Parts: sequence; structure tokens; C-alpha cells
Amino acid sequence: NQGVIAMTAARGRGKSAAMGLCLAGAVSLGYSNIGVTAPEPENLVAVFDFCVRGLTALKFEEHLDYTLKYNKASGRDETKCIVAIHMHGKNTSHRQVIQYVPPHESDKLASAELLAIDEAAAIPLPVVKKLMSGGNTDRLVLLSSTINGYEGTGR
Repeated sequence: NQGVIAMTAARGRGKSAAMGLCLAGAVSLGYSNIGVTAPEPENLVAVFDFCVRGLTALKFEEHLDYTLKYNKASGRDETKCIVAIHMHGKNTSHRQVIQYVPPHESDKLASAELLAIDEAAAIPLPVVKKLMSGGNTDRLVLLSSTINGYEGTGR
């Protein structure tokens, strides 16, 4: 790997927000294929929210410079959330995408130049290892995990 950047902190300290801002910065630096994973797309609401905020701060405009793709949520119990951001328009010189991929579909992340793994503590360790070791050997990996008090992990 080109490198691994790990962010760890207690719950509610802004790890997902920081990751989203980093993804917006990566787009502005020219990264083309950015993969994002978490246990469920609903775990990435803050990541994509802050990515959009970052793009806005960098003077990108929705519809003119990028398009948001949402999941196919249906029913009361499902949350509508962003699962991809497709860049286009005058401020991009090539195709760029930030795309959610479920952790167990690591083969779909093989060509990612940048991989962001949020809520890593809730993903089984062998899956995280496979995500980090597979695919593009030159890619940068952003890893975010809660170090205490995360519901459902037993940690």
C-alpha cells in the first residue's frame, strides 16, 4: 500500500466528518476511483454529507460538477442515503467517482486508488485485512474506527 492512515477516537468525535472532508480533498487532488466501505451504507451518512460540504467549499456545484446517487431505500425502516458521487463538468478533467461498496465485495474495489473504511471495528477483521491487502498495491487506505463504546462490537 502507498500508506494507511488510521483515525481512532471515541464516539462522536468527528472521524466520519474528517473522512468525508478528506474524500472531497482527494477529488480536488485528482484521485479518480475512490472506494468507500462500512458495514452498511447508512453508516456513511456523515461521510458523504461532509464530502458534499467539502466539495461545496472547494467551489464544486451539484448538477454542474457532480451528481449524487442514492440507495434504493424503500419502506419506513430503510434510510435513504448517498451511495456514490459522480464528478463531471468543467472542474474535472477526467472521470472521477466516490462509490460505496459493501465490505464483502472487496473484488469491486480492486482498482480503487483510495479506499476509505469507516466503522472498521464493526467489520470482521479477516474482511478488513482482505480489503487492505487486495487490489491496487499503490492505493492509499483511510481507516476509521471507534476505540471504545461502539454498540454491537463487544469492545
